[in-house]
Amino acid sequence: MISACFESATSEISELPGNTLPYLIEIQSRHGDYLMSSTSAEYEDELERLRSPSVRRLEERVERLLAGDAAEEWARGGPASQPSPEAAAACAAARGSIGS
Repeated sequence: MISACFESATSEISELPGNTLPYLIEIQSRHGDYLMSSTSAEYEDELERLRSPSVRRLEERVERLLAGDAAEEWARGGPASQPSPEAAAACAAARGSIGS
C-alpha cells in the first residue's frame, strides 16, 4: 500500500516542470513557519493573560467559594444564601471580572 502511494507520488512529481518541486517546498515551509509563529504568539498571549492580576483574583475567589459549604449546598440543590452559579457568573461578567 505505501509503495503504491510512493509510486503514485513519484509519477506525479516526475510530470512537474523541474523547478516546481523546490518552489512548492519553499511555499510549504513559509506556511509552516507562519503557523508555528502564530501559534507561539497566541500561546504567549494566553500565558500573559493567565498571569494578569484580574484572572488571579477571580481564581482565588472561585477557590474560596469552592472551599466553603455553599458549593456543597449548590451541588445538592439545597438552600443557599448565595445566588445560583449562573447568576453569579452573569453578575461577574457584567462587572467585567471575567475575561478581562
